[in-house]
Amino acid sequence: MNRKKVLVAALNWGLGHATRCIPVIRAFERRRCDVAFASDGASLLLLKKEFPHLKAFELPPYGVVYWKKLPMTIGIALQLPKVLRNIKKERVFMRTLQETERFEVIVSDCRFGCFVPGAINVYLTHQTVIRFPRFLRMFEGAGAALHAMVWKKFDRVWVIDRTGEAALSGEMGHSCKHSKITYIGILSRFTAGQTMEKTIDVCFLLSGPEPLRTMFEKDVTGHAWPGHKKYYLVRGLPQSEESLALPGHWTVANHVPSDELRRALLSSKMIVCRSGYSTIMDLARLGLRATLVPTPGQPEQEYLASHVSGILHFSGLTQREFARNGVEVRETPGYEPYHEKDDDDMLTAAINGVLAL
Repeated sequence: MNRKKVLVAALNWGLGHATRCIPVIRAFERRRCDVAFASDGASLLLLKKEFPHLKAFELPPYGVVYWKKLPMTIGIALQLPKVLRNIKKERVFMRTLQETERFEVIVSDCRFGCFVPGAINVYLTHQTVIRFPRFLRMFEGAGAALHAMVWKKFDRVWVIDRTGEAALSGEMGHSCKHSKITYIGILSRFTAGQTMEKTIDVCFLLSGPEPLRTMFEKDVTGHAWPGHKKYYLVRGLPQSEESLALPGHWTVANHVPSDELRRALLSSKMIVCRSGYSTIMDLARLGLRATLVPTPGQPEQEYLASHVSGILHFSGLTQREFARNGVEVRETPGYEPYHEKDDDDMLTAAINGVLAL
């Protein structure tokens, strides 16, 4: 059987895009494809640690910079000329790479320039409608139209979600209907079906772009948490060798492999994290609730925190509320996990459809 050459390209925007590409890469490997991956920065390093046996390529970075007090949508709009130039560099890089690698399938997780003529190009996303700040909500339709101009250039669009009441993305992933769109289920690097003794009182998961990640870390480490409890802090820094000095009842890791993180989450009575979509999918797979603290200035995370709190009964706090008061340390009950077989079946069907083209 012909081993089709597949490239999976992840956006370097926090670590969520990289982590949700892990099950995609694994699924293509199970189909005996010749898989490679591409990204830049921390996302590339994370994927290299997960798949040291696969070929990796470093893509040109988009170079987006974030500010503490400026909404993400506005900040990106101000940097749009630079981003467009870097997307053009990405397209040139991909065409040059294709001359030697000859990929037959390219899966691009929100990397606008990762498609080439002659290959089957798949766009991977969880949102066809991008959330805008409240005072710019009137422009969401225009934003969705611009986004559609991008994804319609691809042969297939894979929306990372289920359909019906179990959907996690809400309006973001289900407001658009198009013949190219296929729902591929929840993508999580974790497997469910195991219970563990609750030996950690609170697990803090840090993620997202700087300087907002560091701001969250300072709020976590600067709070006067009860001294008789045990805490686990995952800093979300796969590139860092820097150590963080905290008291002995804290366990601190810059980054942990997927299996170790899964065990830590299952061992935790309470989880505090951002409301990134990949994090929410991981928690849904394990049947764990969390206190969600949306990244300031990111309307998508604010929407997801509200939406998931409604359907799965998570708790939510603003960054300001968390910085001022922290959270009450208490055990949070779980719920029936999102069983991976349903999601695996959806992803497998989508992959089989692409490989048959």
